[in-house]
Amino acid sequence: SMRGYTGSVSTLAETYQSVGSGQGQAVRNNSWSVYNNTSDSVTVYYSPNYAGASQTIPAKTGANLSAAVKDNNASHRFGPAPVAPVFTATSVQNEFTSYMSNNKNYYGGYYLWDNGCTTLTAWFVGAHTNLAYGHGNGEGVVRQLVSANSGLTSTGTLTSAQLPALYSVAPGYAVWGASGGSWGHTGIVVAINGNQATVVETWTGLANSNPRAKVSTYTIPTTGVTFVSLAGRTR
Repeated sequence: SMRGYTGSVSTLAETYQSVGSGQGQAVRNNSWSVYNNTSDSVTVYYSPNYAGASQTIPAKTGANLSAAVKDNNASHRFGPAPVAPVFTATSVQNEFTSYMSNNKNYYGGYYLWDNGCTTLTAWFVGAHTNLAYGHGNGEGVVRQLVSANSGLTSTGTLTSAQLPALYSVAPGYAVWGASGGSWGHTGIVVAINGNQATVVETWTGLANSNPRAKVSTYTIPTTGVTFVSLAGRTR
């Protein structure tokens, strides 16, 4: 069975219409192939609101869906897929510093001088994604973000294709900028070169400094550190 569309759909809720196997079943998370009969490209997304893994189908072309979105399709967008922004250590550091300087070191309930590292990750998720921020101390940022948003998973390592990403350091581990305390630590991974990860991180002590965040390099993977990829989720 098939279902036709004439425009973008941010959250699929329709069923297959034509006579054949699957008629009456949901289109969402239940599609193996696509034919694009339009004069422009169409991009199929893993998550609602044009987020997550995706596959772009050229005009007047049919294709089997890739493993990333086969039976995992929740939205589609007509027209060219938007180009994902590129985040560098300098761009994140400078943008965060500017925002903190202009907003009294405050973002969405987080004060840099009090909440420290989580102020940075809360700002980044709020400013550059459509995800719900899960809150918590640094050690819980990855876990809470995964819990609050479907389609996210935590991992013990990363590749460049998964960037940018957030990381959390578990309690008791004095690695990746953490002191070893029960609150852990968190930050943003912006680059990977071999087994070296470049991160942007901050602490309460940087509230009156310029810049408000520090760029650091750490070895990946490292015991006690978990990650969540934001690739395909940024704006």
